[in-house]
Amino acid sequence: MRILEISGRNLASLKGEFCIALDQPPFLQKGLFAIRGATGSGKSTIIDAMCLALYGCTPRFEGYGGPKVGPRDLDGTSRVSASDPRSILQRGASEGWAQVKFRGVDGHTWRAKWSVSRARKNPHGTLQKDVLEVEDLTIAQVTRANKTDVLTLIRSKVGLTFEQFRRSVLLAQGEFAAFTKASSADRAALLEAMTGTEIYAKVSMAVFRRSAAEDLKIKELRSRLEGLGVWSEEERTEVLLNVERVAGRILEQEQAQTQVGRDLDWHEQSRNLVRQVLAAEVQARTAQAAWDNAGDRSVWL
Repeated sequence: MRILEISGRNLASLKGEFCIALDQPPFLQKGLFAIRGATGSGKSTIIDAMCLALYGCTPRFEGYGGPKVGPRDLDGTSRVSASDPRSILQRGASEGWAQVKFRGVDGHTWRAKWSVSRARKNPHGTLQKDVLEVEDLTIAQVTRANKTDVLTLIRSKVGLTFEQFRRSVLLAQGEFAAFTKASSADRAALLEAMTGTEIYAKVSMAVFRRSAAEDLKIKELRSRLEGLGVWSEEERTEVLLNVERVAGRILEQEQAQTQVGRDLDWHEQSRNLVRQVLAAEVQARTAQAAWDNAGDRSVWL
């Protein structure tokens, strides 16, 4: 992901429209540059514009509540809390917006825009809901869905959540001051929080718990192994002799089983021969009876 352009209109101290084209000279040839200016000149507002366009919020307006800001009116409807991102709209302005052009992780060029306006374009009107939209400049497709869907699409193209973006790309002034003034222990914890490396602490704890569990298993296995004991040479020899004796008996039984099989085959064949003899005897008696009956006919003939 790469920021190509930051622009806006009527944001805080930046009256009217402004545009910083980072993909054009002189920024295009510079690998490093600084945002300089007097207090209140709008340096932080440039960062606010980038965050508002991409995520609809900015570190400066995190939290809830705070004093009401905006033009004074009778019923207070034109005023909002200081923590509301819409309070960045310049006093006396009826509308404002922040816009960022960037190259997404998908290789396309995108333009994200956050905007806010007052009712009926009246500088003293009630602030309307802020609007987010995103456009794929590569294929000229604009997405104006609900805010949640637009934020989800932008996050997928930026490749970072707001927390990841502010920790890896943007270091807010307040967090930097807290970092420089903190103790060594607090600084380490704050640095871990800002860089998102708390995941390594969680991984370390998980590894420790897994290691302790595996050590317990090893101790149990060693205890069971010690309870098994080890055979002496005499016991081992005796067992081997028993194995040989059992193997000899098994061989004898197998040979006896083979002989029994042969005997069964002989008896089965004997039964078949007896049945054949009985059948032949029946046939012989039948033939003899027929011969005897034919005797008288033979004499007559």
